[in-house]
Amino acid sequence: MLISFIDDMNFGQKLKQLRIREGLTQQELAVRLGYKTNSYISDVESGHFIPSRDKLKEIARALDVPFKVLEDMFLESRLEALGIKELSF
Repeated sequence: MLISFIDDMNFGQKLKQLRIREGLTQQELAVRLGYKTNSYISDVESGHFIPSRDKLKEIARALDVPFKVLEDMFLESRLEALGIKELSF
C-alpha cells in the first residue's frame, strides 16, 4: 500500500509527507493549485480543516497521484482517529 509509510498520522500530516515525498514545497503545491501563498496548504497540513472532495481531486492532480491515494489517506486518518487500526470484512 502506498501510504503505509505514514500510518498513525492525521490527514494533514499524511498529506505533508506525500508532498515532501513528491519533492514539492508548500508554495510549489499552492501555485499548482492556483493560490498565491502557501497558507491554504499550511492550514490543511496543520489540521485546521480537511479539503472538500473536489479540492482533494485537484490536490491529487497537482501531486500527480491517483485520487484514490488521497481518498484512502483520508479514510485511514478518520479510522485511526476512531481507534480502528484494521478493517475486516
